[in-house]
Amino acid sequence: MSRSSQTDLTAGETAAVIVTYGDRVHLLEQVLTAVSEISIGTIVVVSNGCAAEVHARIKSLLSSLPGVSELVHLSKNTGSAGGFRAGLEKVKSLARQINFVWLLDDDNRPFRDSFKRLQLAHDYLGRDPDNLLLSLRASRAEYRMAAECLKKVEIRRNSYLGFSLSERLLRPLISKRPPYLSSYAAPIIQIGYAPYGGLLFSKQWLSRIAPPNDKFFLYSDDHEFTLRARAAGGRIYLCAESQLEDLEESWNNIPSPIPPLLKEDADPTRIYHFVRNRSHIEASLRPSAVVHRANMLAFLWWGSLKAVLIERKPHVVLKRLRLILDATREGHRGSFLQDRTTAASDDGI
Repeated sequence: MSRSSQTDLTAGETAAVIVTYGDRVHLLEQVLTAVSEISIGTIVVVSNGCAAEVHARIKSLLSSLPGVSELVHLSKNTGSAGGFRAGLEKVKSLARQINFVWLLDDDNRPFRDSFKRLQLAHDYLGRDPDNLLLSLRASRAEYRMAAECLKKVEIRRNSYLGFSLSERLLRPLISKRPPYLSSYAAPIIQIGYAPYGGLLFSKQWLSRIAPPNDKFFLYSDDHEFTLRARAAGGRIYLCAESQLEDLEESWNNIPSPIPPLLKEDADPTRIYHFVRNRSHIEASLRPSAVVHRANMLAFLWWGSLKAVLIERKPHVVLKRLRLILDATREGHRGSFLQDRTTAASDDGI
């Protein structure tokens, strides 16, 4: 990297892109207030299929903020992939000076020093525009454990929905990981992929790679986007000292003895997209179809057994398994059929 390619990270020349949907103005307002207090130069909010009344409230909310704000209205909910795609395309079209983009979900509230910590990490890493930086959301165990225990964040070869039988079997034989620390073992650590929420990167990336793939609709579209950035020469760093507060817990992130995919109250549309999209990404990293299938069978057998023993509703588990297997097959084939979600919802699950 030449010195001329180094780019200063300033709040005034950064655009925050925030996607909201439904009626979540009470969450969005808290995020916007926090972003405004950091003095981010441009705020782009995507109203992703929000009703007219909700859209009007968002517009009023933005008008009360200092600085530059832009509101993008999508007539229907296009998922996280379509929402962030629209937000990034808006940033790319703006004539004002923008050097960096900071992606946030509508429930990712920054702390007062969150952006400052990203600036310090950016400087420490040489102000290289190839770097993508991620703020830590402590509720996301995968990323918290990377900072606390140096656990790798990567898609494992032959894994199924992140599950690897060999890793589970070898875990007792491997020396114990360090206990959770009061301070992070790795304040800055390189990771394999990242979510949208908290991801900061140079605006140059909007020209270097294609925008989020809206065929994914939601789930793993952020991982696919950042994996493409890595393939194009990017490096992703988790910056543990820069933190965001999740104002609302994700359905698949709530601790439970039963895999969230097999729970009775889980939304089948969410299950379908999560399984299909993750399976599609993992399909390119399965050099051994036999090992991949063994991981799939082990994950589904053990998860189903626990679900039946705990919830005692085998008919629900069987319907869930049918949906999961259908989504897995479609993910492996690369079949992105949006109307399949309707079938999932109407399946009596």
